[in-house]
Amino acid sequence: MNKEEMYVEKISEVRTRLLSYLQEVLQQESQKLVGKLLKRLEIIDDKDILKKTTKELVYEQFRDLSTIFNSYAQGVESTYFKFLNTKSEEK
Repeated sequence: MNKEEMYVEKISEVRTRLLSYLQEVLQQESQKLVGKLLKRLEIIDDKDILKKTTKELVYEQFRDLSTIFNSYAQGVESTYFKFLNTKSEEK
């Protein structure tokens, strides 16, 4: 394998890893945003206040995403913990 082929293979590996990471981050962050929005819909009755807080929340979440992506570019990754149900259903 020559240097050019090795370079192309390395780029492919990096791209695959990046896309996998971005997919995980976007899924987790979108779930957080939806949860926060739904909670605000439950507790805020005033339409103007709801509109303002929703706008602030969406901007805040995208600033957080920007921070995560910039951190990744600097070599830092976030990890997300997932809780799994390990109990088997007894019949």
